[in-house]
Amino acid sequence: MGVLVGRGVAVGGRGVGVLVMTGGGAFVEVQGTAEERPFTQAQLDAMLELAARGIRQMVTVQREALGAAIAFARRPEGKG
Repeated sequence: MGVLVGRGVAVGGRGVGVLVMTGGGAFVEVQGTAEERPFTQAQLDAMLELAARGIRQMVTVQREALGAAIAFARRPEGKG
């Protein structure tokens, strides 16, 4: 399945509380609630896109950090 990353977004008392995606961008879990007012399909789409964009950014940072850690761990003894 790859990397799983979660994020929540809320706008004006409406939100997607849990959004879990794979590193490839497939949805694993979506939960949301309209605490104060219902939201439209367009608002839901905007919240999903905002959360997905944040997840893509987190995946990029995680992959960069893991790549640096792996490169550091593989360095010859006494180097670096």
